[in-house]
Amino acid sequence: MGKKLDKTTPILTAEEKLVICELISTYSFMWDEKNAIGLSHLFTEKCVWGWYRLDGTKILEILNRKAFNDFVERTFNDQLKGIQTRHFQTNTIFIESKEIMVRTKTIYFSTKVMLNGKVDMENKPLASYQGVYEDEFVKTENGWKFKSRKVITDN
Repeated sequence: MGKKLDKTTPILTAEEKLVICELISTYSFMWDEKNAIGLSHLFTEKCVWGWYRLDGTKILEILNRKAFNDFVERTFNDQLKGIQTRHFQTNTIFIESKEIMVRTKTIYFSTKVMLNGKVDMENKPLASYQGVYEDEFVKTENGWKFKSRKVITDN
């Protein structure tokens, strides 16, 4: 599992945990709604977004918010054009907590459906990816933000 919080670790308030869990959910909604600007503004300016295979092999690493925004805009307009994604996440655990930094792990599963403009029972969702999000959040003057997201995919 992860490192357990000990007596010297600052305890997050229930409200702070809720805000962080809301950020994790908002990320998925912004991705599924193809809202690149909303998605990128969940991150700090000097963020890191990385995509890795389960064995640790790096697929992609992005090193700031503008580059992340550009990446998601291209992804939404090219690879995901005509496709509806849905992200599901569960079992978020808080790994580390410091005064203005929190690390979490969350299990995720995503699906996709080809959009064809009609209701079609044959157009069933397909599994896309599953894995773990490893996130680091920092408390800024504008509230909690993603400092990094490591997307680790099982497939």
